[in-house]
Amino acid sequence: MALTRAQGGQPFSRWNQELLLAIAGQVSAAIQNARLYSETLRLYNLTDEALARRLEQLQALLNAVQEGVLMLDINGRIVLVNPMAAALLQNSAEALHQQPLAAATAVSRLGYTLAEWEERQLRLQAAAAPPGQTAVFAITLETATGSARRIIERSEATVRAKAGQVMGWLLVLRDVTEEQELAEQRTDLTRMIVHDLRNPITTLVSTIRAIEHEAAGGNGIQELINDAQQGCVDMLDMVDSLMDINRMEAGQLQPDAEAMRLPPLVERVIRRITPLAQQRQVTIQTQIAPDLPPIWADVELVRRILLNLFDNALKFTPAGGAITLTLSMETAVAHHEPGVRCQIRDTGPGIPPAFREQVFERFMRTNQGGAQVRGTGLGLTFCRIAVEAHNGRIWVEDAPGGGSCFAFTLPGIPLFDDMS
Repeated sequence: MALTRAQGGQPFSRWNQELLLAIAGQVSAAIQNARLYSETLRLYNLTDEALARRLEQLQALLNAVQEGVLMLDINGRIVLVNPMAAALLQNSAEALHQQPLAAATAVSRLGYTLAEWEERQLRLQAAAAPPGQTAVFAITLETATGSARRIIERSEATVRAKAGQVMGWLLVLRDVTEEQELAEQRTDLTRMIVHDLRNPITTLVSTIRAIEHEAAGGNGIQELINDAQQGCVDMLDMVDSLMDINRMEAGQLQPDAEAMRLPPLVERVIRRITPLAQQRQVTIQTQIAPDLPPIWADVELVRRILLNLFDNALKFTPAGGAITLTLSMETAVAHHEPGVRCQIRDTGPGIPPAFREQVFERFMRTNQGGAQVRGTGLGLTFCRIAVEAHNGRIWVEDAPGGGSCFAFTLPGIPLFDDMS
């Protein structure tokens, strides 16, 4: 600040000096306040931006989590919600934010009883911790393709501030539908294995008792021993199929392939299943092309493939029906001579087109008539894995006149390069 006077004017008095100093002090204080305000405003904006970024990061993290996350404050308002939880509540996250969670919604969409929900609301309003519990409930979700039943696991936890006071209540909602289905499949598998093993075990027990009874007279002993041995083979096939599926998928089991002809093995398998087919009044027919080429395959694995496919056909073929096996030449694949195509056709109810790929999945058992189907649902899975391990193909095709037709191919002898 500067103060001047005109030439020849009166000199400044002491009062003028004091007034000037007072004005300068006020101006200086105003400038300092302005500077402090500007700095405060700058720091506030920086803090607000940082907080917004933190909130944005938190929401992005919640959106990426596969589980549903829902947090309520002590007044029962929704302060955090991600898309998974919003979908369970049949609303959008934006519409739910800062809205109270109604009792009807908690009961119908979160698996609570009305009494349980009211108890938790009272505890929250009193700033007391609700009981942390885990529960599993079923819910129907509406999707673009229709409604779907899902199994949800609900976990609860109290949210506390650093000082320990209750700030709210956190719910984590996890979809455990697949886990529940696998658990049910394991239970069903155990039940089915036990059920299927009872038949050969019963045969063994009764046969051995009959051997003991007939041993003195020596009548029919060899036939009884053969039945007992066949029961043992049946049980070993079941156990081997269970083990080989896992080993083949893990790449730990490779076919012990060699040159072989398929017709003699087919005849052996048919002799094995003929007694069971006769009991069921089912006719077995063959159509084998002449001069079939040899194939490159594991005899034991192919035997079990044929047994599983025949057994599958016998399950669904009614009395008076027929099973027809056809062998024909298959076009050569890379690095192999021509191979063989095998088709096993039955006169049962058939397989709907929608299930023709699924029948090769584990535990999959279909019956168009709706009757109970015996078996573990692993036979066709084993066939698919074993055929593919031979570099072959297996599929279900249309059967003329109805029924099912399973077809698979096995390659011919490998073409070894000339080493000379």
